[in-house]
Amino acid sequence: MWTLSNFLKDYLTAAGIETLLARLENEYPAVDARGRFARGFDFFISQHSNAFNGMVRGSECFYSVAQPQNKQIASRFATETAKLFKHVNRGPKTRIGNNGQDFFGVIRSAVAAGCPHVFLMESGFHDNPLDELFLLDDANLKRIAKAQFKIILDVLGVIQQTALPSAPPVESVPTIGQIIPPAFPTANTPSSWAAQAWAWAIENGITDGTNPPGNVTREQVTQLFFNYHRWTKSIYG
Repeated sequence: MWTLSNFLKDYLTAAGIETLLARLENEYPAVDARGRFARGFDFFISQHSNAFNGMVRGSECFYSVAQPQNKQIASRFATETAKLFKHVNRGPKTRIGNNGQDFFGVIRSAVAAGCPHVFLMESGFHDNPLDELFLLDDANLKRIAKAQFKIILDVLGVIQQTALPSAPPVESVPTIGQIIPPAFPTANTPSSWAAQAWAWAIENGITDGTNPPGNVTREQVTQLFFNYHRWTKSIYG
């Protein structure tokens, strides 16, 4: 996410907005130290990509339990990013630790520093072949940065005075219907009547996508139910 952060910084700086990165490229300060950089700033975004089981896709944005007014902004970040990926919008979220405070230390630290708009953005799943392919293209990272930039300007009430460099259209980004090898070989293509459901099950980690016409054992059925249960918990908590 270092490259994405720099693209966003360039857009904001060009618009006359003071912007600071919480670390250098080869530095890895503690999360609370990163959050402290938010002191005196109006906005703080901790940029991340997610990971689970290699099959789940989606983008989500966490905001602080102490800043419920930021839910709508977090929703915009998640929605616009998911549109670019053409994958699941996992929406705005909070995560509460055992003490009732924010689970993520970087969010706690940034809020404690007095920043009024604190977010942790999860742009895609880097262990999913389709999301990884999207993230490896700098043009796509620029699209994400541009979307974030526009939301930040809107929230801060800043009128954009400078034109942003245009990015090519997102025509080459694979959708869930364009399965790429070697993760899901074409020999495993399901029947047309089941294609949509099969794609959904792959995307959400219910099945690994292999052997759609094959018979299933009781073990496999149990695993499918377990995967579905795990998916519902990841969505609804």
